[in-house]
Amino acid sequence: MYFFDKNDYKIYKTAFSPTNPQIITYDEVGSTGDVVIKEMSYNYVDNKMYGIVSDGLLSIDLATGALTTIGTLEKDIQAFAINNQGEAYGISINDAILNRVNLADATFTQVGNTGKHPSYVQSMAFDRNNGELFWAYLETMTENGFCKVNTTTGLADHIGFMSNGTIEMTGLFMVPGAQSIQAAGNVNVDVYPNPTTDKVVVDAADLMYVVVLDLNGRRSRLEERFSR
Repeated sequence: MYFFDKNDYKIYKTAFSPTNPQIITYDEVGSTGDVVIKEMSYNYVDNKMYGIVSDGLLSIDLATGALTTIGTLEKDIQAFAINNQGEAYGISINDAILNRVNLADATFTQVGNTGKHPSYVQSMAFDRNNGELFWAYLETMTENGFCKVNTTTGLADHIGFMSNGTIEMTGLFMVPGAQSIQAAGNVNVDVYPNPTTDKVVVDAADLMYVVVLDLNGRRSRLEERFSR
């Protein structure tokens, strides 16, 4: 996991102990200087992390924490997410418009009005199982909740309110469930040579990444040498 700490302007990488999941360690990746990252989303198509700052879109080097400015955003984006196809979306806080965000130059393509009046901190994420976009929104300090956002029209379909209306939600993430895990079993995969003591080839058009486990179910160091 990667996270930005707004207290010291640094990006950190965390790790879990396979023998004791309660122990979490984290190492500093790098400093962003005085840049505050409001929202981050990972693009599985180009294997890059993207971030939203006060007026711009940038990419984040997960090895060093270095920021590369892509462009200035024409609107203030508070909620930002990238789907499985590498398409980025952002909701502009001033006019509540859902926009397609070009990850190459930070330009916008307007999708449509969400029908909400967002204020303060917002967050959204794609459901990796079915591609639906969900938004943790806040209209006032006494009214917030969840919406499902139509990426064709922009309209936000209200799902429900949070019991505590003063919550500002950020870092929304949808955990892939059993449905997507089951679907992965239907992908045609060729692995060869088997057995091997050197390189192994994983041939599958639809895989985004490969997790290598040893006989004890732990992530193998062989995975560190994997390249797509």
